[in-house]
Amino acid sequence: SVGAADDAGRRRLAVYARPETDGDVPWVEHASGVLAEGEGPVAGFDASVWPPADAHPVELADCYERFADAGFDYGPVFQGLTAAWRGEDGALFAEVTLPEDT
Repeated sequence: SVGAADDAGRRRLAVYARPETDGDVPWVEHASGVLAEGEGPVAGFDASVWPPADAHPVELADCYERFADAGFDYGPVFQGLTAAWRGEDGALFAEVTLPEDT
């Protein structure tokens, strides 16, 4: 969902999901954020340097199996993780690609 713009032009957003059912299962919020025009996605983040200078590569081997073990079962359309890095502050940066036919 994307909300109406506030006085600064920002819009709240949220991503919800639920299993295919007869509608008795409540929607679960999985992510939320704010859409805004401006300098960049995060204050102080320089998108011209990729990957970020202080970030270290994250091993992706068997990552989707590990995600499933943790309770996250991603279908084929959502298995586009191609690279990831963790910053010194713990921030996670990722490259994700959708399948060509999506």
